[in-house]
Amino acid sequence: MKKIDILIKKDQHRFNKLDDMMIKRISKKTKTKIMKVKVNNIINSLVAVLVISFIILAAIPNTPVNAFLKKTFSFIPGVGVIEQDDNQEITSILIKPVTYEKDGLFLDIYAAYIQGNTFHIKVESNIYNENSDEVRTKLQTSSFKDISSDLYLYIGSKKIKQSMLWGSEGIFEASFLLEDVPNNNEIYTIGFTRSNLTFDLAMTTIQTASDKDLIANWIVADDIIFFANMERKENDVSIIISHVTSRDLENLTYEWREYESELFSQPVHVIDEQGNIYKPIKRPGNINRYINTFFFDIPITSQELQIVIPQVLYTQKAEKDITVSIPKLDQIKKINEVIDNSAFEILLNQLEYEIINGKGNLKIDLSGKDNQIDDFTIIRRVVTKFFTRKNIFSNFIMTSQSVNADIWRNLQGVVNGAYNDIKEKDKVKISFTIDYAYIKDIIIQLQ
Repeated sequence: MKKIDILIKKDQHRFNKLDDMMIKRISKKTKTKIMKVKVNNIINSLVAVLVISFIILAAIPNTPVNAFLKKTFSFIPGVGVIEQDDNQEITSILIKPVTYEKDGLFLDIYAAYIQGNTFHIKVESNIYNENSDEVRTKLQTSSFKDISSDLYLYIGSKKIKQSMLWGSEGIFEASFLLEDVPNNNEIYTIGFTRSNLTFDLAMTTIQTASDKDLIANWIVADDIIFFANMERKENDVSIIISHVTSRDLENLTYEWREYESELFSQPVHVIDEQGNIYKPIKRPGNINRYINTFFFDIPITSQELQIVIPQVLYTQKAEKDITVSIPKLDQIKKINEVIDNSAFEILLNQLEYEIINGKGNLKIDLSGKDNQIDDFTIIRRVVTKFFTRKNIFSNFIMTSQSVNADIWRNLQGVVNGAYNDIKEKDKVKISFTIDYAYIKDIIIQLQ
């Protein structure tokens, strides 16, 4: 026990990963025994391993499984399973998405919920598309940057402007404060004033669930609890994948972008009891709009379904920002400073200022060293943000900029970036965001 106590004090993060380590060890010991068994026996063996691991790990303090048993969760359509916050309880949700679709244009409010005294919505649309003058002409709307003056919540005669808005032209979220208005209504109206579109959202009181209700559709991997919620109507299967974690992860998803295709080979897929593999299909109308929701065409006769998540993509801010002077033209400035030391030791090696197509460009050279926390995490790329100041007495603020970050190969990557009026000897603060991928089959039994 003394050694374990020392380990906890020395490296709490590694101790929190005991559950994943133990699952790997148990799986390795049973691997040789199950290799010669038929597919259905293999599945049963793996499920048994996870159940045994769950029982063991539930008794170990400070592990995700142990913490999981003490929490209350709720399911929000279009979002998935979330952890309830005692101070900001979620009371009502939108059961069925509300959609506008005409002449190739669409706007989906695919999720809405009331948390505390705040009304939240999640929207996907091509109406607020900066590159489409045709869209703006059809609906007299504008680009995404102008949506903040266009979006309102109506409760009776009360008109409420959004208090927070974030996202991009295709997918965005908004929040509305319900101060001085009741938050127990059944109907809430969202209005987009310029396009003259309104949506009545029928809200339903939420149902909470304990671990016994969700245990069949969840698994722990790398300090993250993953949930899979399936709806099945004959051959049409839709699955929402969601997660709960104490880690500061952003933009967690399971699908890669086209420029990352060289890093990955398998999409999210479903396996049935016979070993048949089903890959995602596009929704009717060839539109796939819901984030982390996957659609499949699976014969109703196929049973004992499992969803396989081959990779988890997420983003984390680097631990350290760098403040530095822009080097002289065509000269290399050695930095050799560590900006992050979590999953990898990431080093800012050097900067080079150059002129490309008549414009100033800062070439940022980075490299990494594996800290061996696990065998499954890779760096996809590192992205930068630039902050400048008017003089030595003013604060650094983010400036207009363009950044092109290369895919990492052999733990090395380059970022090319520029901002307005970049020049030699400028003092600039650079922040770094690290795009990671956790590459390991995460398998969840579906019920």
